[in-house]
Amino acid sequence: MGNYPEAVTQRDQAFSGPPAESSRRLRTLSAEGTKAVAASLAGWLEPGDVVVLSGDLGAGKTTFTQGLALELAVTDPVTSPTFAILQQYDGTQHTQGSQRTLVINHLDVYRLGTLDEAEALGLDELLDGEAVTLVEWGEAIETLLGPSRLVVTLQLAPVDDDGEPDAAGSDALDQRVVTLELLGTERRRHQSLDRALAQALDDRGVALEGEEPC
Repeated sequence: MGNYPEAVTQRDQAFSGPPAESSRRLRTLSAEGTKAVAASLAGWLEPGDVVVLSGDLGAGKTTFTQGLALELAVTDPVTSPTFAILQQYDGTQHTQGSQRTLVINHLDVYRLGTLDEAEALGLDELLDGEAVTLVEWGEAIETLLGPSRLVVTLQLAPVDDDGEPDAAGSDALDQRVVTLELLGTERRRHQSLDRALAQALDDRGVALEGEEPC
């Protein structure tokens, strides 16, 4: 796959964008690859961070959450909160030789009809706390989420004219394009995000979009 820290410099076009709003596009070959992208964020996330998970039904939003939770040593099963709306997990974050407890708020707002219903969940309190909050279908309530957030969009990988996936080596149904768009944060978070994603690109099932995975 090559050395990603060097690739960050060499592939500016792939990871381009202004400091306050830029996106990264990766391709994963399987659910495990999608989990690897999520796991790479475990050390990057900070208390109070908001992650919006966007994508069609079955795109992998809960799979992404499972990968992050596993890396944060969550022991409870992580399932879609479609009917519960909110589920919380206690995780452990390891950073620079130390560790701390990190609560994960996992919301699915697909079934909420109005912004008032979202506010009734105590969303303000959740976002103002020391937890990390992941919101499936969060684009529906983005006006309540504040200006700073990471938007993760999961899409089925595109296919060529013959109906075959653009990247070889795995079932087309398993492949995803994962776009990570960091909004409204200081430059250091963008730089550290690129370093964090280096871990995912070391996985054989993950590549920069537009390149052939190893």
